[in-house]
Amino acid sequence: MVAIARALVVPSKLILLDEPFEGLAPAVVDEVMEALVKLRGKVAMIVVEHHAETVLTIVDRAYVLVNGAVAFEGEARKLGKDHALQAKLLGVVQDEESTSFAREAIA
Repeated sequence: MVAIARALVVPSKLILLDEPFEGLAPAVVDEVMEALVKLRGKVAMIVVEHHAETVLTIVDRAYVLVNGAVAFEGEARKLGKDHALQAKLLGVVQDEESTSFAREAIA
């Protein structure tokens, strides 16, 4: 939380947030989300988050990596609405079907 506050104090054109919600209490996660929403349009942000579904509603674009390859790139809204695609790309279990799907998505 302190690292996020420090990043917001210094005027920047770009803020990189790597797992900004990791280890935070749910109430604090809500506060951080509100702060990020307020920053939209004022500064460019790159948010790296394993639980992508938590940030899809506040970002414009999404990139999903599967086994080190880009499996999805596009509007976050599109990924947010496509639950089948989320299940394949954001699922915890990596089976052969999802790996093949990821290969097809980037081909």
